[in-house]
Amino acid sequence: MIYLEVAACRLTALPEDMGKLTPNLRVLNLNYNFLEDARPLEGLTRLEKLTIIGSRLRKSKPLIRLVQRMPDIEMLDFRMNPCTLGWYLPLLVKDVPGALQPSESKNSTGGEEQTQEKISTSWQELDAKFRRDLPDELYIGRLAYRGLIMRACRRLRMLDGVGVSEKERTKAQKLLMGILNKNRNQEKKTRGEGETEELRS
Repeated sequence: MIYLEVAACRLTALPEDMGKLTPNLRVLNLNYNFLEDARPLEGLTRLEKLTIIGSRLRKSKPLIRLVQRMPDIEMLDFRMNPCTLGWYLPLLVKDVPGALQPSESKNSTGGEEQTQEKISTSWQELDAKFRRDLPDELYIGRLAYRGLIMRACRRLRMLDGVGVSEKERTKAQKLLMGILNKNRNQEKKTRGEGETEELRS
């Protein structure tokens, strides 16, 4: 099995051995379920497309650790989860072609494909305006999250419905380096203050 759609099935958990059950999966759609833990997907190292829109994933760090083990991944979508709320426009089912129905149907017509592409392009244009209007804290949080995902997935082309560009990769890398250097300087400052206190005591 290389393709699996389990959207809107009221799932609350995934099989712990899912990686062993479906090791050859390339495309997995888990949209609109009630999942709180994506760790059972860790064995799916051949995935190229993973979508878990509208679930209950609360933290982004476990997702970043998860996708680090998916070297072939090209498309990820975690929108409408608690861990990404506020970073993107609210979604309706019609905004996500294939969210509930097979998204790579062999019987799809050229007209349907053009409609899906038009919807995706329209949403990305709205998202670009939404992103520019974000408060600084949310803008930086979104860029840092996307940067960490991009760093973990070198072949990534699409993240959360938005295309990944070299410009964004560069901007995110610069932000992450700045955060890292700031943390290092803070640690040195804290360490220096501690040593001063020891000398005074």
